[in-house]
Amino acid sequence: MTFSIETHELIDRVLRTSPTRRRVAVFDFDNTCIRGDSGERMHAWLSEHLLWHRPSLLAALEPDDGLADVAALWDAQSSGAVDANERAALTAELIAVFPRRLARVGPAQTYGWATGLLAGLAPEALRAEARRMWQSEVRLTPGATQVQPRGGGAIELSVGLRPRPAVRSLIGALEAAGVEVWIVSATNVWTVEALGTILGVPRHRVIGNACRVVDGVITAEREGPVTWAGGKVEAIERRIGERPLIAFGDSRTDTEMMMHAESAVLIDRGSEELRQLAAREGWAITAAEQLDSLVSDD
Repeated sequence: MTFSIETHELIDRVLRTSPTRRRVAVFDFDNTCIRGDSGERMHAWLSEHLLWHRPSLLAALEPDDGLADVAALWDAQSSGAVDANERAALTAELIAVFPRRLARVGPAQTYGWATGLLAGLAPEALRAEARRMWQSEVRLTPGATQVQPRGGGAIELSVGLRPRPAVRSLIGALEAAGVEVWIVSATNVWTVEALGTILGVPRHRVIGNACRVVDGVITAEREGPVTWAGGKVEAIERRIGERPLIAFGDSRTDTEMMMHAESAVLIDRGSEELRQLAAREGWAITAAEQLDSLVSDD
């Protein structure tokens, strides 16, 4: 495993903890278990391949999200006489709905709303697309690309998701020692269920943003808390019902979950604020670059 010495020492203590009660470890997913943001890439994948359920998606959009342009460009697609530029314009507008909403109402509301954009899709179909997306991503060189929506600045998107082998090895070691490993993510649960298995985490131990499923189809009705910031703690209490021995996260929105656990590891992506918080709380710190030095193409 490629973690800092203090992280190794903390993990060793967790592994040696006497199993007098149920032992649980929780991991954020994006930029913790993997390099990159699977939610962002899944949104782009569905947009690039026009896999959204059109009536449900349009019903969820407001004028300030770009509803008029999305509807007009999608109507043009239906006519069958569309050139590559118009298709690219539609892709850009579909991708742009998330950052537009995020800028207007903030992350807590946006993450909950974004899950509802998946209404009309079947969970198993979405998991299958997540696996296809992943296979496409690991063939890409990690970096960034841009899309240019109408009437706005370019949107930069990271590409080239990768698993972190050190995290995958750690998950295996924890499980072998009898510690239940759970993923708690702000990404939609169906995408993370599909990708979590790459790291050895079964579906039933994945918590993410979700909407109610009726007759095998995702609806726009939320189910459970928004798994962002304090909502992660609420979800852990509801689904797991046990205070975690250890939590792993990389961002400000993971800190409530990390404080809730008995111990924590910060995956440091360069935030001095988070490093100072980790020092005050007594958390171990491992640099993301240290983990990414051995990223896998699997």
